[in-house]
Amino acid sequence: MDMDADQPRSGGPSNTLRLQRSLAAIACLVNKSWYTETVRYLYQTVIISRPSHYVSLFTGHGPMHVGNPGEHTKLLKLVTPPRSSLPLCVHRTVVPYIQFDFGSSSVFFDRVDSFSGRTLRHLGRTTERISALATCSVPLYQLAMCLEASKMRLFVSEEHPVDGNDDIWQDLIAGHVAALRMMANLQHLVLDAELYLILLPAYFKTWCQTDMWIQVLAALKSESTAKPMATFFDETSVSTLTLIGAHVPTLAFLARISRAPKVTEINLAGWNKPDIPEAWSSFLKEERASPDPLCNWVETDPNSL
Repeated sequence: MDMDADQPRSGGPSNTLRLQRSLAAIACLVNKSWYTETVRYLYQTVIISRPSHYVSLFTGHGPMHVGNPGEHTKLLKLVTPPRSSLPLCVHRTVVPYIQFDFGSSSVFFDRVDSFSGRTLRHLGRTTERISALATCSVPLYQLAMCLEASKMRLFVSEEHPVDGNDDIWQDLIAGHVAALRMMANLQHLVLDAELYLILLPAYFKTWCQTDMWIQVLAALKSESTAKPMATFFDETSVSTLTLIGAHVPTLAFLARISRAPKVTEINLAGWNKPDIPEAWSSFLKEERASPDPLCNWVETDPNSL
């Protein structure tokens, strides 16, 4: 062993030092390659469950900042709404799919209106309440637009149930549907049937639940074919609409009233259960025998959509 190997020779670095630098360079290269490959998978799905997560993710040098891991995110799932605007547009991170737990918006119901001093829940169906709810929802759609989301899902979770008989939910979902008109990048909307029904008059639910639903649906189909119906999606950029629900008649009715001019595909999912009624099975069999070119009865697990 050369005892002088660690000592500099002729003013240059020692062999040992030269070897250490070589190993360090290789280690750095390996780690960088590992990071580049693995980060694509670690951040493909990002779930925000607390308001504080928005700040840590989207400001400063958080993961969703441009050049950081958030560039690889394919799905952003929000189970709590953003409470305030964030400086997002400068980040230029694109997230193609955003899911939002609509029921989590109930956190806004106890906000106090600055003019009346009453909570939004107790304001009643007034212009002030609708305006306040719309303002509360603005940060969500700012986020969706700045991230250039082309697909969005509004869903109902077990943790945040929605009461379709409470008019505050009706005002809120109406505001969300109206906001979709601003999203020029939105091509695919995934919507829980439970939320869609909140927008509709009570007699529509009666149609879906009556024993004569097939006859009523046929009459509605005949009427809408003769004279196209206005829909909630007429002024949006949505071309693909996916409706999720377990009740086959409801899905069939919703599909019939959702044929906006730009909609070229309607997917119906969530109905594929092992114990569906015989009448529903017969209806689906007939649907497949003479398929509607616009509608697809999808057997895929709705959680994968």
